[in-house]
Amino acid sequence: MSMSTIDNNIYIDYQSKEFKIEGNYANKKFLVKDNLPQYNWIIQREKKEISGIKVTKATLNYENTDIEAWFASDIQPKGGPVYFNGLPGLILELKSYTKLEGERYETTFTLIKIDKASQNEKIVVPSKGTVMTEKEKMEFIKEANKKMMETYQNKVDKD
Repeated sequence: MSMSTIDNNIYIDYQSKEFKIEGNYANKKFLVKDNLPQYNWIIQREKKEISGIKVTKATLNYENTDIEAWFASDIQPKGGPVYFNGLPGLILELKSYTKLEGERYETTFTLIKIDKASQNEKIVVPSKGTVMTEKEKMEFIKEANKKMMETYQNKVDKD
């Protein structure tokens, strides 16, 4: 998956249902430590194939967003893009539809390929930065953006 983010080194422990993320924003290093969200998926009967892998559809409405996931019950872990989890297999495609101020926004994650990890590959658990929850991170980013806008608006031209 390729996407722009301020977060680096995302680590998800599906057994403990926790995640850790190292990130950097406004010259501040942070370490988010939080629990994975719980979702109330509705598994549908609809099936299809993604990259030759049989998948099943599941749907969900979460925080005013309609979500459609396609998961492969034959592939572990029981997770997916971002923090989506809780289905009996790996999510290979996820679409979210959000209505905001009269506009409809769609985000799609789709499997490109699956590579088998090497036996020698080491998993590095993020450990650096100011510890905060996901909610605290979002509040920090909001405040940092506000300060940057104030600085930008108060900028004095120098000739």
